[in-house]
Amino acid sequence: MAKHIIRMTESEIRGIVRECVRNYHGSLLTEDRVGKNMKKARNVVKQYQPNADAMGVITAIRQSIPNSRINQCEYLPGVTRMYMDGEIQNGETISKLNSTLKLLGTGHANEYDNDLNGMSADELINRFAKEVQDDFD
Repeated sequence: MAKHIIRMTESEIRGIVRECVRNYHGSLLTEDRVGKNMKKARNVVKQYQPNADAMGVITAIRQSIPNSRINQCEYLPGVTRMYMDGEIQNGETISKLNSTLKLLGTGHANEYDNDLNGMSADELINRFAKEVQDDFD
């Protein structure tokens, strides 16, 4: 059997290795962040109602408020807390919160932690009401 030698420069090898590492770690980190944020949200549900179906609650939140998934579910624990506190009760609040989360995820991502800095739904919505309204205009 004949052996074929592939000649590559050191720069080409580094580029291939860098791309492989980026692809591997990129997907691994993204999945890991989503998993950690989902676990935090499950813990919020369990804190309020230890016997509740945590995944059922979180699935309902993610379906009703799709922007809770922004930035690898970064704000899902805070949104879950708001839901468990009874702050998210009607369609108007859901719609406004969804729009606010979109704005946070795109323009204010580094300003808020997983718990949305402990703010209530109304506080958060009111804080960004003008910017959200400007986006609709």
